[in-house]
Amino acid sequence: MRRAENSDRRFGVLDRGLFWGSSAGEAPTVTQTFSRSSLPTVANPVDVPADADVCGMVDAGLLGDLGVTGDGQSRPGSCLWQTSDGTRLAVGLRVGRDPLLDIVGAGAPDVRLVELHGFPAMHSGAKGRAMCDVYVKTGAEQGFSVAYGKAQRTDDDLCAPAISVAEQVAEGLRG
Repeated sequence: MRRAENSDRRFGVLDRGLFWGSSAGEAPTVTQTFSRSSLPTVANPVDVPADADVCGMVDAGLLGDLGVTGDGQSRPGSCLWQTSDGTRLAVGLRVGRDPLLDIVGAGAPDVRLVELHGFPAMHSGAKGRAMCDVYVKTGAEQGFSVAYGKAQRTDDDLCAPAISVAEQVAEGLRG
């Protein structure tokens, strides 16, 4: 995979402490090389409200299905859930930058492109990781990301749950 020219986007993601690794999901995927100029666009964009209740974007039923209980820790533009067994889920809004550039700029291997409710999304990685990140573009220079993972590396498919959360958030934004 080719690194985008502005790879410093990676550090902004890591500094926020929301995203820990990547893996693959069950959705139809295309693996290819991406650069800043080849990132997909959104046919029917939707604005991401910067002041949204991010913790409220994921319903209790889905959280329960993922083994995540309790209230999320809300911060401006993000929400983080952590359990005593080390399961983590984070949802973060991306306003003012292309979220797909975060994954391309990080030089993540094996980037996969999927579509979630009409939005282009990317995730990366393989089994044997501790986390899966999904980045979703909802419009020009905006979108959101979802990270789901365990305390230890696992051969479990961690992207299927991350994609489920991303689908629910995308559906809610699409209205």
